[in-house]
Amino acid sequence: METADVEASGLNVALPFGIYPPGYMMIPCPVDRRLGDGDTVTVGRYTLQVIATPGHSPGSLCYLVKVAGQRVLFSGDTIQFCPVAGQTGWISLLNAPGTDLDAYRASVRRLANLNVDVLLPGHRLFTLCNGQRVIDAVAKGFETLAIPRSVI
Repeated sequence: METADVEASGLNVALPFGIYPPGYMMIPCPVDRRLGDGDTVTVGRYTLQVIATPGHSPGSLCYLVKVAGQRVLFSGDTIQFCPVAGQTGWISLLNAPGTDLDAYRASVRRLANLNVDVLLPGHRLFTLCNGQRVIDAVAKGFETLAIPRSVI
């Protein structure tokens, strides 16, 4: 997003399929601070733990924070909650530069033991309880020969 590179982001592929509105353009976003795995970010009274989760894209990050005794994961594009046809956990696998299925698999394994209560993905639905079951469903999908279901 820093350079608004439409090819590196996959925007050039997504636009014809209506994923973004017609005429959508990315705007370069300068970076004030680069975050990496294990870093923390304090926002008001909350401290978020940064978890590197490459796979969807090389720089994918998730953020874990405790709020009112609940473990909350901002999963971005890494894990999606789509309770359709008995499936709860989905991924956002792109056919774009930088997408890496092996890295995605490893990232999901890293999320497997977080005991997440609340899951807040970057798109679609969220869940305010039992968020870990969504992550576990994706992890289980990666244990088979098939690729877990993708929202894209």
